[in-house]
Amino acid sequence: MVQRGMGSSQSASARERVRLALRRRLAELGMTGRAFGASFPHKHGDSWVSGLLRGQFALGLEELDDAAAILKSTAVELVRAPNQIGRAHV
Repeated sequence: MVQRGMGSSQSASARERVRLALRRRLAELGMTGRAFGASFPHKHGDSWVSGLLRGQFALGLEELDDAAAILKSTAVELVRAPNQIGRAHV
């Protein structure tokens, strides 16, 4: 069972891991939410970014690659649990 709000990214769902990774990369890059939202091909406003980062909804798979590119990362890195090292096995 996934515990929400406990701060453990090991037990977090993929949705929560992506949300936390987005917040972390934005902070690491010093990028504002406004700049992040405006960088998508279909520009997103402040309320969309705010809702996404608060967990009101999840980033859609169709935008995961765009988000990763904007954040100079990969989709795998945004989804991967922190304790997963190396390449994903298929």
